[in-house]
Amino acid sequence: MLRLLVIALAMLGLDIQASTVLAQTLTLDSYLHPPNEIQGIFSKAYLAGAKDGLNVLNAAIAQKYGLNALLFCPPPNLALTEDQVGDIVRRWVKDRGVRSDTPVAIVLLYGLEETFSCTKP
Repeated sequence: MLRLLVIALAMLGLDIQASTVLAQTLTLDSYLHPPNEIQGIFSKAYLAGAKDGLNVLNAAIAQKYGLNALLFCPPPNLALTEDQVGDIVRRWVKDRGVRSDTPVAIVLLYGLEETFSCTKP
């Protein structure tokens, strides 16, 4: 709740319209190198929303097409922190030569697929 209040106050103080901020796709470069602390907060919130959206998508796929169609297979009852989600993104891009204008949500998806692979060893 406090984080939302800080974000709301920052938006008012900087005269940023929420609809403009929320409508933009966050790129990998913008996530990894925010120009200021406020953008860093927005970037983390954006990535948290992307993670939640991918979890919902994965659950919908499981319901409609079965467990064999899942995009990624995290352990049951796993609750990833903001830092863990950020680490997944950073690990996936390391040594891959990913373009800086790649949407960070796509990078997160690939990172989740790699980190929580559904293939059995």
